[in-house]
Amino acid sequence: MRAPKAVLLVMGLVTLNFESPAPARATPHGRICFIRGDLGSAHGSVNLLDLASGRVKKLRDSYASPDESVVPSPDGKLIALATTNHQAESDETLIIDLQGRVIRRLHGRCTDWSSDGKELIGLGYTTDKKGVRLFITDITGANRRYLQTLSRRNIPINFSPPKFSPSGQVIIFEGYVGKAVENPGWEHTALWTIEPSGGNSRVVFKQDVTFGHKIDWMDDHSVIVKLWGGFGNGLVLLDIASGKFTMSFTVDEHYGYEDGSYCRQGNQVVCLGSWPYYRWDCDRVFLCKLEGLSIKESIALTAEYTEQEAGGRVELFAFSPDGNQIAWLTPATQDQTNLVVFDLVTRQKIAVYNNMSRSIWSMVWIP
Repeated sequence: MRAPKAVLLVMGLVTLNFESPAPARATPHGRICFIRGDLGSAHGSVNLLDLASGRVKKLRDSYASPDESVVPSPDGKLIALATTNHQAESDETLIIDLQGRVIRRLHGRCTDWSSDGKELIGLGYTTDKKGVRLFITDITGANRRYLQTLSRRNIPINFSPPKFSPSGQVIIFEGYVGKAVENPGWEHTALWTIEPSGGNSRVVFKQDVTFGHKIDWMDDHSVIVKLWGGFGNGLVLLDIASGKFTMSFTVDEHYGYEDGSYCRQGNQVVCLGSWPYYRWDCDRVFLCKLEGLSIKESIALTAEYTEQEAGGRVELFAFSPDGNQIAWLTPATQDQTNLVVFDLVTRQKIAVYNNMSRSIWSMVWIP
C-alpha cells in the first residue's frame, strides 16, 4: 500500500509533493543539485534538493540553457557552474558554495576537478574566438596553463567535457585530428590523452563516429564513452594503452539530453537503452556491472517500457556518491517532471518527488 502524499510549502517559493511508494528498508539521502528553466521565461535557476525533507533551495539565477552544467568539488562544498553567453561569445564558470554565494569567476567552461579540489580543467576560446583550447587552472584563476588547441573552427560546448583520470596523472579529452574528406567544412575529432603538465599528448581512439558529449574514466587505464555514427547510438569501453574497445550496449537519444543517457559509479553503469547492444525493441533502465571491457551482469531496473511510465521517458541520471542509489527524471505532464530515487541494494523505487520543472538541464548528486 502506498503511503499518503505530503505537501510541503518551501519558503513560499515552490510546492513539492513528496511520495514514498511501498515501505522500504532504504531511504533517500543526500542532496541533488540541478539547473531548471522557468516556464514562460528565458531565465532559470540553480537549485539544491534535500532528499530527506523534499525541500528545494534556490541557489542563484541562471541562463536556463542546456549549455549549462554543474560539477561538485570532491568534498561537495563547492559547485562549478559552467555557463555560456552566446551573444557575447564567451564562457565562464562560477565557483559557488552551497548557499549560492559566488566564490570565484573563471573564464572558460570548467568541466572537472582534480581529486584534491585545488585545480580544474576545462575548455575555452582561443584568443581570436575562432577555436577551442584545453586549459588547467587553480581555483583562483591566477595560475592558468593552456595545454592544447582542440580546434580552429568550433566552440567549446561542442566538445565532450575533458576529465581527470582517477589518479590525476592523465587528462582525456576530445580534440581535432583533421578535416573530414567528405565535407572539408567539418573537422574529424578523436579521443586524446595528455598529462597535466602538457606532456605526452597522443590520440588514443579514432573512428569514423561522433562522440556523444560524455566521457568517464573506469580506472586509470580504461574509459567509457558514448558514440554516434556507424556503431549506432551506444556506449564503448576503451582500453587506453592498447586502443582495444568493445561495444557494450545501445543507449537512447533522450530528446536531446546527450549527456543524460547514462551515468557511472565505480564499475556500475546505469543507462536507458537496450542490452545486448543490437536489440532495438527495448527501452528500459538498466544497471550494468562491468568487469574489464565486458559486462559481467545486466539487470533491468524497470520492468516496463519507460515511455509508458507516466507518458514519458527517463531523461537524466545521477548516482549517489556511495553508488547505492540512483535518481532519474520521468516526465509526468507537459510542464512537470517526477524525480525518482531507486535503491540498488533493495531494488526498489523508494521515493518520488513530484512537481519538478520539466525543463531540467543538468543534475548531480552532491557528495
